[in-house]
Amino acid sequence: MFSMPLISAEKANALYGEPDVKFVDATWYLPNVPTNAHDAFLLEHIPGAVYFDIDAVAEKPSELPHVFPTVQTFEKSVGALGISDADRVIIYDRGNFVASARAWWIFRNFGHEMVTVLDGGLPSWKRIQGDLAEDEPEIETQVYRAAAQLDTVVLREQVVDSLSNPSVAIVDARSPGRFHGEEPEPRPGLRGGNIPGSMNMYYGDLLNQDGTLKGSSEISAILDSLSITADQQIVSTCGSGVTAAIVLLAIYQVRQNDMQLYDGSWTEWALHPDSPISC
Repeated sequence: MFSMPLISAEKANALYGEPDVKFVDATWYLPNVPTNAHDAFLLEHIPGAVYFDIDAVAEKPSELPHVFPTVQTFEKSVGALGISDADRVIIYDRGNFVASARAWWIFRNFGHEMVTVLDGGLPSWKRIQGDLAEDEPEIETQVYRAAAQLDTVVLREQVVDSLSNPSVAIVDARSPGRFHGEEPEPRPGLRGGNIPGSMNMYYGDLLNQDGTLKGSSEISAILDSLSITADQQIVSTCGSGVTAAIVLLAIYQVRQNDMQLYDGSWTEWALHPDSPISC
């Protein structure tokens, strides 16, 4: 079992080749980035890794992007990737934990405790000269049985109900410019601003210069600067529920309970005509 949410490239490389260790590439790009994540995977990935597409492992149809999957969708999708519920899973991406952190949160939601994120992603793997491949991996479908589903995701209605609740801290992972409505959203047509009472914890501020995640003492200091206390329920949000998971991954080094992700995030909030908005 992985005791921490992060694993170094050196430790991940030491586990490479063990039959119950499965590497998962969860690279994802925002709609305004002209790069195909699956094509990038085929050009270069950790040998034996499979590609986890958050847009495919999602509930459809929906006007919202990559809606959190049901247990049936998750079991079928992950089993089709050759992963069983008994495997140790190491998730990575091509930088900034997009979207390895979300994939990690999804696995955790369905009770998969043996899951961790490669700290620094593929760039860290390349820095230690880990092996690389450019083939489409052969996959043998496995039977995946999810454990009890955890209470890790909240809906818009729950966020609305928590707006006047001081025991809930809503944390927004978007950039300060987007949080204050000073920069355009990457999805056309969305109003700018933030959820009233929410706090801005830009995910980029949680990263070291080499792309690894800041440690527990630095994350604790950030929480203290926002006056977030240990007894508050943390609800993380962002543009569409991707970088919000980076915030949760970072905070998980400090605390492992009372954390939830607002799946619809700003895309849903801004589209809903009744949503109150601050700037």
